[in-house]
Amino acid sequence: MGAIVYTFHDVSTQKQLDEDQATERLLYDKLTGLPNRALLEDRTERAILFAARANEPLGVLLLNIDRFKDVNDALGHTVGDAVIVMVAERLKTALRASDTFARLIGDEFVALLRCSDEESALLVASRIEAALEEPFVVDRQPIALSASMGISFYPDHGTNGGDLLQHADVALQNARLLNTPCALYRSEEDEHTARRLGLRAELRDAIEQDLLFQYYQPKRTLATGRVEEVEALVRWSHPAHGFVPPSEFIPVAERWNAIKPLTLWALRTGIRQSAAWTAAGLDLAVSVNLSARDLHDRDLPGAVSDLLSASTVDPRHLVVEVTESMLMVDPDRARFVLDQLRALGIRISIDDFGTGYSSLAYLSRLPLDELKIDTSFVVGMEQSEHNQLIVSATIDLGHRLGLTVTAEGVETESTLNMLDAMHCDLVQGYYVSAPMTADDLTRWMYRDGEQG
Repeated sequence: MGAIVYTFHDVSTQKQLDEDQATERLLYDKLTGLPNRALLEDRTERAILFAARANEPLGVLLLNIDRFKDVNDALGHTVGDAVIVMVAERLKTALRASDTFARLIGDEFVALLRCSDEESALLVASRIEAALEEPFVVDRQPIALSASMGISFYPDHGTNGGDLLQHADVALQNARLLNTPCALYRSEEDEHTARRLGLRAELRDAIEQDLLFQYYQPKRTLATGRVEEVEALVRWSHPAHGFVPPSEFIPVAERWNAIKPLTLWALRTGIRQSAAWTAAGLDLAVSVNLSARDLHDRDLPGAVSDLLSASTVDPRHLVVEVTESMLMVDPDRARFVLDQLRALGIRISIDDFGTGYSSLAYLSRLPLDELKIDTSFVVGMEQSEHNQLIVSATIDLGHRLGLTVTAEGVETESTLNMLDAMHCDLVQGYYVSAPMTADDLTRWMYRDGEQG
């Protein structure tokens, strides 16, 4: 009779390992290894119970990486995923061991800050901001990132995780609106948030139905006293809310991906108006402001080329204005778009000069035609020798770089005279004229003999 061999295998260890792996997949983010939404919700409930028993505050910090979509669009999702992993590693170092740090989705992270009042929560936010200062390097390419954060607190802003997260999101949107890294939730902001959500859909309708309009502010050449260029300023008269300031609807456009159609509307309208002025015997160039997103849109030059081809406008009669800070978000992509626009014959102006942190060596390589000195330096010239020195040095710098220099914010005759003595090329501001409609500007030009 043959021998029977029995083999025994203890499957309990393997079963436990499989269960642990299944739990990890359910509760932890696959990419970063951080807690996911499910685990965050569980820990939030526990943290609220602990805070209630201990009579202590609990902070909820919601964080979004600014313009992260641009990273994915430009460099691909593989690089985007690598950046998210590095961001997660850095941000963990800004938190305490007792805090929970989770990834919700995409570039959205949440931190539960136990026993945190406003002061300690803002300290964490500043540590997070500092952790992101150093560029991230992927395949030897540096990527500069920043974040927007909103913070809410238990029990003042909610007694459950859903309310706290929603109110942290309200604060985050307010931080973006105010262009600040972090904001605390304030109940009075809810009304503004609801309004912004309404404006989101209505703005698209206003663009598509041509319900926006443009004002134009003249720029006077000091050497001749003539006006040969105007800046186009988009305005929105809402049927229910009345005048909606650009400081409110432009961030809405940027947040909800309406900035491209808004920019194209402004360009199209400005080009048409320049053609109409030429037909009326007024030789006026029109400058249009671009946003940071526009500078990263490689399709923009082609769209502008089509607009010019459909018109009779000389490309030199179109100027695009970009701010110094926009250029430094992604300098290489910005330079690509500006080079393509310049190749069309369009002039390039750098706006708000002096408020950013750009490299002069970098600026010297850009296809620029004009440098505009920020209003904050010009307005205080009469009372501040320091501002006078800054303005004078900026004019000299611009001329050495071969650029035309315009001073914004000119409100008095004495300021204009000082700028003239410094050999500034053009001035813009309420002393020359307030912004006005195209019809009013036409009448103003003829009345004051600006048409030559």
